[in-house]
Amino acid sequence: MEKLHPLDQIIRQIDKAEASAKYKANYDEIVIIFDKNKKCFLSRIPIFIGNNIVYYLVYNTNNASSFAESRDLLIEVTDFARNRKLGISLDYRASCPFGKEEQVALALCGDNSPGDELDKRIKGWVFQLTDERAAEFIDNYYSQVKWLQTELKTKAAEEIGLNLDVRLSVENSKQLEPIKIEPTEITVEVTDFAKDRKLPISVAYRASCLPGEKEKVAQALGGDNSPGYEFDKRIKRWVFELTDERAAEFIDNYYSQVHWLQNELKTKAAEEIGLKLDVRLSLKNRKQLEPVKIGLKEIPVYVKDYDNLLDLEVETELIVDDPVKATSNLDYDCWNFLTNLTKLEIQKSLRENTTISQFYYELKDTVRHELVNHLNSILDKQGLRVGYLFINSKTVSSSLLPKELVEIQYPVECKVQKYAGSVYVENNLQMLSQDFRRYISAQSPNLHGWVETKLEKIVKPLLLDKNYADILCDFSQEAEAIRQAMQIEAESIGYRIKHIVSVPKQEHSKLLENLEIKDDKSEFSTNVSSIKVNLSTTVYLKFISLKKIEDYLNKTVDDIKELIKETINRTTRGIIRTIEAERFYMGFYEPKSGKKSVEQELKDEITQALEEQFGAKIIRVDFIPEETEIMDYMKRLIGMVGSFECEVPSLTGGESVTFQGDFKILSIEQGSWYTFQSAFQWMGESQKELKQEYDELKKQYPKVIESGVEENREKLDKINQRIRVIENKICGMNDIKISIEKSVTAYLKTADSELLRYKDIKHLDTIKHHMNQWARESVVEQYGLDINIIHVSRLRTEKEKSFDEAKAKLQRAKINEELDKIEVRNKERQQQLAMSSIRNKAQYEELNKLYEQRSKIIANSDVEQEERDYFNEQINRLENEIPSVSLEDAGNSLNRLEPTRYNSKSALDFEEQMSLPSSEKNQEPDFSGEPRIINQEDEII
Repeated sequence: MEKLHPLDQIIRQIDKAEASAKYKANYDEIVIIFDKNKKCFLSRIPIFIGNNIVYYLVYNTNNASSFAESRDLLIEVTDFARNRKLGISLDYRASCPFGKEEQVALALCGDNSPGDELDKRIKGWVFQLTDERAAEFIDNYYSQVKWLQTELKTKAAEEIGLNLDVRLSVENSKQLEPIKIEPTEITVEVTDFAKDRKLPISVAYRASCLPGEKEKVAQALGGDNSPGYEFDKRIKRWVFELTDERAAEFIDNYYSQVHWLQNELKTKAAEEIGLKLDVRLSLKNRKQLEPVKIGLKEIPVYVKDYDNLLDLEVETELIVDDPVKATSNLDYDCWNFLTNLTKLEIQKSLRENTTISQFYYELKDTVRHELVNHLNSILDKQGLRVGYLFINSKTVSSSLLPKELVEIQYPVECKVQKYAGSVYVENNLQMLSQDFRRYISAQSPNLHGWVETKLEKIVKPLLLDKNYADILCDFSQEAEAIRQAMQIEAESIGYRIKHIVSVPKQEHSKLLENLEIKDDKSEFSTNVSSIKVNLSTTVYLKFISLKKIEDYLNKTVDDIKELIKETINRTTRGIIRTIEAERFYMGFYEPKSGKKSVEQELKDEITQALEEQFGAKIIRVDFIPEETEIMDYMKRLIGMVGSFECEVPSLTGGESVTFQGDFKILSIEQGSWYTFQSAFQWMGESQKELKQEYDELKKQYPKVIESGVEENREKLDKINQRIRVIENKICGMNDIKISIEKSVTAYLKTADSELLRYKDIKHLDTIKHHMNQWARESVVEQYGLDINIIHVSRLRTEKEKSFDEAKAKLQRAKINEELDKIEVRNKERQQQLAMSSIRNKAQYEELNKLYEQRSKIIANSDVEQEERDYFNEQINRLENEIPSVSLEDAGNSLNRLEPTRYNSKSALDFEEQMSLPSSEKNQEPDFSGEPRIINQEDEII
């Protein structure tokens, strides 16, 4: 079966039978009859036919679906000069405009199908459009594509009559492949006689005869030899003529000259012979340009600052860097020439540029890098460069080379004045190589051993007559003397001292740093020997000079620190023995009565003692009064809040009044320390058993938690409750509570019962003020504590409770009575609603009938107006008789349930009764002129 072409969708060749059937089918399918011999169209199908008559069925654009799409038409754009081609995949969509049917048929009529003829046309157009600009098209493909698409559309419309949409893309499998054809190739030479060099060039060409130039070509290439041989001779002569006077320029700038020579050859071929010439130039011997390998060789060398001969092993490879220069300089003995050249240039570079130090230390890096750069500059004329370079010296490899930068640490043991032990001077040196020749001349000594010997020689005599304390405080002069002496010694072997630090490394050097002396939790007696206090002291100090402790320097640092600690403790003990316990506890940080604080007095005395005895500079002194039993008790007690309750019977008769309130421990009352201390001692002796129980409960509590919180919830609550009770007893809160209750009750029971039953804020404040005064006096006298009464209130008396209960019962009875009335009213209302519902139903039925009759009357224009008025009156009567539901009575009953509101009472009355300042915001607004608004929800019961 013949394969269909996509273009068959718009034009195809048909037989006479199909042509007859479709000849007058419709306006979007046109039958074209063509006489191939006469090259003309026939207006009707002939009766007698021959092979010269062909029929085409053309589908035009009157039918929107009449179009053909073809994909992947492969076309190649060939750039012969650069030996490359670009494969392009072309997709197109074609359609025939109405009226262009005969033009399309004529253009695509041929031995092949119309589709194949169109493909041939497209390929021909691409060749015509790109042949002279193939290189430009390939190099600028993406900017050239749109131009080519536009040109193809134009040619399709003009030459064939088709509408053509084109899409171009690079065909991936054939991108820039080498040209497969075998062109004619000859070899020519460009000779630079002045520089004794030749450049062989391979000339590949493709030639075709220009239109109308056949006789010119035949005449130009006619001769005894073949036309091809004659043409090759012409090309060689042209190359010679074009390059003879500029051979050096051509060779030196080959790549920029190639394009010029190709164009000149094309021009001469066209003008002198009449041929179209595509030519490609390349280097003839490029594949023969192999790297030049120079095997391992040992050569003698000198350096610029050393007169002795040195050995150097060299191995290298020279690779082509510029093929043109390398090709033009090819010689049958080039290896020997390059080997000798490399050897001589290495010797020259080392002798002129390299020092002995660089040769030893930098042979494999800096020296090698400089040699590579030097050789590359020489070999550039030959078109070569260094691929790799290996250099080595047996002399350098066998030598033990010192580092350029040497770091050495070495302590020297010395003896000094006024110290029985040894002094160790720690020396840290950095030596930098400066003159390698001196180092070699000095027999290349081992630097570590050399430095140790020199330091022993310099340091020991220097310190022999020095005072121990002096060198600890200031070693700068000795360190400078050591540095200068070592610098002189180092220069003698070609080194210089870059850095040196010499310090005495002694334990006593720590004394010159900041010291921390701690005297922790020492116990001291106050001016009353039975009263003890605990105090921790920390002193921060440093020694500027060790003169005052010279005699102590034979002791260890810890022993000296212990002496300082003893002095601190002794001074502190003497001061505290003169201080009262109250002043220590109550005024340790704050000065009182014009005296210094205890803290400041201790600081001054300790600073003076340490400066006088040790010559130390005091930086800071810190004190921490440690916990004692009485301090612990005081801290727990101050801030605690307790409760009290006292029932006050009136001596003048009347009911008892019960007062409740809280009290807070503020502080120890000034001047009452000994009262507080006596109470503490008394409570401590009487509560030993409670403390033991308290400690046991504290230990027991976490153990119970570990065994499970949920399972032991009740037990934990009991332990907590017991701990709180014991804490109150241990702290004396119960005793203080009892003291408050007794004192307050004793005073209040002398007042009338009626006066105790306060009913306003002023009365309450007065009672609270006096209660606070009486309670405070009692607690200060008994326990030395300052307290404050807070949250005072009273309970209602029995008579007040009875009266309030009676009022509540009466109010409840009234409410119940109203609720009963509402219930009765509700039942009556339900009965009324039931009866009303029956009556209303009958009225609704009668009303509906009247509505229907009135509608008929209105529709009848003959009915009298009197009859219409009658029906309207009956309807209005029934509408008015049907009642609407009202809940007004229920709302009135609900209002009676509200508590009594006193319209005359206001926020101002509250302020007056509570003794508060009046406020404009609290002024009572006047609602007398405003109607009362009842919410809809309030009306529904």
